[in-house]
Amino acid sequence: GSSPYHLKGPFAMAEFGDHDHCHTRKGTTVQSLKNVLNRAARTKPIPEEEEDGVLHRCLRTRDVVGLGLGVTVGAGVFMATGKASEEAGPAVTIALLIAGFGCSCTGLCYAEMANLAPSSGSSYSFVYHSAGELPACMVGLCNIVNGVLTGAAVSRGWEGYLRALLASMGVPVPDVFNGPKFAMFEVSFFAPLLLAFVVGINLCGTVAVSAFNNVVTMGSLTMLSIYVFGGAFFVDAENWSPYVPTGATGIAQAAGSVFFSYIGFDVLATLSAEATHSRVIPLGIVLTLVITTVLYCCVATVFTGLVKYTDISQTAPLASAAEDRGLHWLAVLVAIGALGNTLTTVIGCVLAQPRLCFAMAQDGLLPATLVRVNRFGAPARSLLILAAPACVFAGFFDFHKIADVVSTGALCTFSLVCSSLILMRCPRAMNTNHSGVAGASNSSTNEEEEVRGLGRLPAMPSTQTPRPVIAGIIIFALCTFIAGILFRVPSINMSTVWTVRVLLVFLSISALGAVLMISLPFIRSKEDTYTWAEQTKRAHGFKLPLMPLFPLIGIAMNVLLISQMSLLTLFEALFLQTGAAAFYFGYSYSRSHLNRTTKKTWAPVFDSTIPPQNREPDDL
Repeated sequence: GSSPYHLKGPFAMAEFGDHDHCHTRKGTTVQSLKNVLNRAARTKPIPEEEEDGVLHRCLRTRDVVGLGLGVTVGAGVFMATGKASEEAGPAVTIALLIAGFGCSCTGLCYAEMANLAPSSGSSYSFVYHSAGELPACMVGLCNIVNGVLTGAAVSRGWEGYLRALLASMGVPVPDVFNGPKFAMFEVSFFAPLLLAFVVGINLCGTVAVSAFNNVVTMGSLTMLSIYVFGGAFFVDAENWSPYVPTGATGIAQAAGSVFFSYIGFDVLATLSAEATHSRVIPLGIVLTLVITTVLYCCVATVFTGLVKYTDISQTAPLASAAEDRGLHWLAVLVAIGALGNTLTTVIGCVLAQPRLCFAMAQDGLLPATLVRVNRFGAPARSLLILAAPACVFAGFFDFHKIADVVSTGALCTFSLVCSSLILMRCPRAMNTNHSGVAGASNSSTNEEEEVRGLGRLPAMPSTQTPRPVIAGIIIFALCTFIAGILFRVPSINMSTVWTVRVLLVFLSISALGAVLMISLPFIRSKEDTYTWAEQTKRAHGFKLPLMPLFPLIGIAMNVLLISQMSLLTLFEALFLQTGAAAFYFGYSYSRSHLNRTTKKTWAPVFDSTIPPQNREPDDL
């Protein structure tokens, strides 16, 4: 009556050996796969104190705001404003406010994560601390690729602005600088030269980059200010009537068009390891978003007053509007401002990516040689390695066709950072059960060792992943994505309309249920609960209220924009993510520094209701 697997001796092996071997091999394969997934999902502990790295701490708030404005106020205000004004008319200011609010929700998540875990890795490090090693590696690699392509593409755009400026001033471009076109190649001479110039400035260190950027940014913002105040005297109020000619649909389309004009906070987050104070980056992100929103609204108001929304030129909208009113001098100033703002955008792209490589190399996910810095404190080796393909791409390719792929990757990263903040701030009950933690310690890097002399573990947050919260985030994102696709379904007949409406109602109910799943731990949190964010003394520095409201709004905005991309773009983005995952398992998986056997006794730095007493020096 007993099971044959309990028999012992050579006869049992002879009779059941093959069958037992088959089951053993199958069980070993399953266990190996489980171990691989556990290692891919392990998280990196947040350092309790700020680590003194090799990068120089030299950036203050004014430097970060200058870099933020230089990166953010780029081609968006000069090109996207024209497209958005054509879609929404004078109500483009409303679209700018909506897009600014939606993007600010993601920016505020970056600000808090930069306060909790200041690192040159930005979104890569944020995801590493909360979501796991595999998604962090995928985010980091995709951001590096996107940064290289963006730098190349924006440098090509800078060349276009330079040619337009020379043409407006009557200066002919020599034929030697008109590169040939053949097959898929479009040769450019100015774009690689610009990238080489920016790389040279970056090799001189962050102080030199910040000083040069501040000068160029101040000049560009001065040009925009002159456009606003100078153009205000020539505004025709009749151009603002009707104010909302295309209704709510036009405003929504315009908000999507200008959303990317606010992106720049991800670059600022890579400078966390070089800030003089942990509050510098959060404050810089917030100030950048506020100043950018005010500036965009002022420019859009004057622009739509200079020209009727039906007569907008998409080639150079701001300059064309000034030319139509006979303000040639103002058009020239706008062209100069566009040239400067595009230059600072290239500076931001070149500045951020080497620091991301530096952070990944510190964790062992990229070769250790990328950790080297020069005597100016710049990650020179990473900078030069990434500059080479960027110059090649800028010299031979035009990237307008892959802009959506880069945007999709950025939106996925933003959604993961918002989700990471929810996981970091999710309340977890204190766990004093020794056996309950032991099982989790095998699959996590946040392992706990017994307190010597006591033979038991101290109270600590449960290491179990908050699965209902993760499930709620996934369901919420899927419902939002499907709803965004349904909005694109054409209204062919009443049957289609009603089908879409029913599905939208079902998705809305499901999304609300997912929001409830995510919110319950925050609503029911008690005095004896702790969060992973409280592993650091910076947990009470910059802290978002009304959790998880702002991260969920950020996720919704990002996923809705992803759903508006073409099917080809989504497949291309998926291919890029698959390549990043393959690199992780082929290289980073076995070389991660988390493979080193270390044990850490987890203890909250302070009680969740009492802020830390030791203060950092005010050096903002």
